[in-house]
Amino acid sequence: MDSLAQHLPVCAKCLKAGTAELKLKVCGSCKKVNYCSAQCQKSHWKTHKPTCKGNIGVVKNPEEDSGVFMKVNLGGQEVAVEPGKLKKMFEDIVKKHGFDKGSRADEIADFLTGDEVQTVTPPEFATRFKIPVEDAGAFLAWINIGVSFKEQALDPHSNTTSSLAQNL
Repeated sequence: MDSLAQHLPVCAKCLKAGTAELKLKVCGSCKKVNYCSAQCQKSHWKTHKPTCKGNIGVVKNPEEDSGVFMKVNLGGQEVAVEPGKLKKMFEDIVKKHGFDKGSRADEIADFLTGDEVQTVTPPEFATRFKIPVEDAGAFLAWINIGVSFKEQALDPHSNTTSSLAQNL
């Protein structure tokens, strides 16, 4: 069985990673998504239903179930996250930690672009700004999207990845 579920061992609803203790169960119909519990499967059904085999339909809002995932380092564990969810996580982190208040945005920009910093890892960012490593990973992953987009816009033929991206 070569499916998305094999390559993305996270719950499609809550994004918990499968572990030896937490066995994920695959959708019985399409075998393409994982769930950590019946509750997560039930609450994700409205989103998953249009793309589930046997329930072929049109996705009303592509951001709800885009089928596109990004790998993100959350607390030292690589998980797959939909871009729309990652954006929401980023916005929540900005508000939660006050990154939009006072000079915090400037401090972060200076830290990420300073000459003394060549790479930034989630643990380093978490330590510097006193936030959980999981939040740092999600925050940096979304920042990396912007950096990569800008690099690609400046040089569309470049295959390079930002030094920030190399550590996420």
